[in-house]
This record gives sequence, structure tokens and C-alpha cells, in this order.
Amino acid sequence: SSGINAEWPLRPGSRDHVSGSPPLGDKLSSLTDKWENIEQNWDGRAKLLNQCRALQMFKRDVRLAENTLNKQDEIISQMKSPEHSPEVRIKKLNTFEKLTVLAETKLDTLKVTAKTLIEDDHYASEEIREIMNSLQSRFAKLNCFSRYGHAENLASAEEAEDAIKEAKRLQKFLDDSGELTQWLKENADSLGEESLRDPGTYPALMKRHDALRSELTNNEPHLEKIKAEGADINDITENPMVMSNIEELQKAWDDLNDLLEEKEKELEKAEKARKAEEKLQDLKVLVADLDAALASPDSGADPSSAKQIAKKYDMIAEELDGLDLICEEIPEVEADSGESVNAQKDDIKSRFAALQVPLEKKKEKSTDCDSALIPLL
Repeated sequence: SSGINAEWPLRPGSRDHVSGSPPLGDKLSSLTDKWENIEQNWDGRAKLLNQCRALQMFKRDVRLAENTLNKQDEIISQMKSPEHSPEVRIKKLNTFEKLTVLAETKLDTLKVTAKTLIEDDHYASEEIREIMNSLQSRFAKLNCFSRYGHAENLASAEEAEDAIKEAKRLQKFLDDSGELTQWLKENADSLGEESLRDPGTYPALMKRHDALRSELTNNEPHLEKIKAEGADINDITENPMVMSNIEELQKAWDDLNDLLEEKEKELEKAEKARKAEEKLQDLKVLVADLDAALASPDSGADPSSAKQIAKKYDMIAEELDGLDLICEEIPEVEADSGESVNAQKDDIKSRFAALQVPLEKKKEKSTDCDSALIPLL
């Protein structure tokens, strides 16, 4: 514009040559002013658009925070209902506390955003302040509930805390009694499936019974503690579920103890039958050997062999006496052969008694050979 001078000669026919036409410098100045005005309007519109966008994003985050607070309000309404059991109340309270942490995180983020918008002179600063005040007020009330368990539903905050403690105490009792009851029932089921068909498993079964008996002994103080805790809770709440759990627990305890005692007796009886069977087989061999010795014409012909036969006879007699004692404790047990132990014992004793006459004859024969033959017992 500095190059334009009003004193310069103008060509005929140019626009500035027209009478009344503004000078070119004025036009340029006017265009500059309009351009600056457009830039100012654009900057203002861009700022407004950015603020609108920021406000929309802020309100979107506010809605998300409000949804979290609404869920907490819903839990409060549900916990007012007397229909909910203590277990349900505890679960809802735990959910409420998790939502409180989530809401607090969202609220802290919104505080930072709101502060930035207000400091940037946002056109909706007053609305933003009102929104934040409302959210903070709701959160403060909900945070009060998270500490006192919704005091409006109880006589005072202290009563709310006591109620929550009692509900947690009840839940722990239910968990402990249920866990021990389940353990007792599982062991009873496993014990009931035991089989005594294979004598080779007897040692392992004995170890298992001993281990289970030891576990029951160790758990008895725990049982008494659970029962005492349940009785105390029942005195306060008079909850029928408490007594029902105690009765179920005691029954499972008694059932397992009775079943274990029964299995221990059966196993002891089976083990004695196994030992009796072994002794029977040994005695059968001994009696057969003695029978063969007495039937031989050469045995017992001299004092030495007659003495050996007599010793074998006495040994068998002692073994039969021991077998009698075992069989008195297992009168109904059958051996692996299917024949009762007592029947087999009686058969062996009968065969053994039948050897008395041949033995006497051997004695007479030996006496004739040498009068030094020892007397028969």
C-alpha cells in the first residue's frame, strides 16, 4: 500500500478514474478489516465448538458416573427389603463397596476435567459447577452408607455396623459348618465303598482307618467350636437355619464315627479270619505229616524217632488250643474256601484225635525196644 500515491497519474478508463469511486488504498484497508473480523469470528466459533465438544465429553463421563451411583442406589433399595437373607445382604454390600471405589475414581477424573474447563472460562462454567456439586453430594451420601450399612434402615450407624458384623459372623458359621459337614459325608461315602474281599488290602485299610480316626480326633475341638458358635448366634438371631446346620453337622459326625467303628470291627474280624486260615493251612500240613509218620512202619521204632513224633504231637496240640481261642472270636467267618473256619478246625481236631491210637501203638513198640522212651504228655 505504501507504493500507492494519490499524486500518480491514472490511466483513462481505470476504475479509480471514475468519479466518486473509493481509492484503492481504502479498499485494501476495508478488506483487511473484514479479514481480521472473519478471523476473529472464526476463532470465536472454533473456541465455542471446542467448548461444546468438551462439554459433551464431560457430560458423557458424568452419565457414566451417574450410572455407577444409580447402581449403588438400587443396592440400597434392595437392602431395605427384609426379605433378603444375611448372606444376600453381605454379597450386596461387597458389590456396593466395589462400586464405591469405581465411582470415586470416576469422580476424581471429573473433578480434574471440570476444574480445567472452568479455569479456561468455559461458557457453561456455572452448569459444570452445579453438576459437580450434585455428584459430590450423592457420592458423599453413598459413602456414608458404605461405612454404616445404610443407617436409615436401622436405628443408628452403630446398629448397622453390628448387623453387618453379625451377618458376616453368620456367614462364617455357615461356611465352616458346611465345609466340615461335606468332609464328613465324603469320608463316610468313601468308607462305605470299602471291600474286604481281598486280604491283601487289609494292611492299607488299617492304615486308612487309623489316619481317619486321627483326623476325627483332631477335628473334634473344631466341631465343638462350630457348635458353640452356632448356639451363640442362634441365641441372638433365632435363625432356624443355624440349628438345622448344627443338627446336620452332628448327625454327619455321629454317622461317620459309627461307620468307622463298624468298619474297624469288620476289618479286625476279617484279619483274624485271615490269620486263622493261615494257621489252618499250617495245621493241615502238620497233621498230614504226623499221619504219614505214624503210618510208616519205620518211624517210632526207636526211642529217638518216637520222641520226635511225640514232640510233633504236642506242638500240634498247642497250635489247636491257640486256634480255639481265635475261633471263639470269629464264629461266623468263612475262610477263602467258603467253608467256615470253625468247621475246618473241627475237622482237623477230629483227624488229630484219630491219631491218638496209632501214636499209642508206636509208643508200645518203642517201649519194647527201649524202656527209655519218654512218657507221652
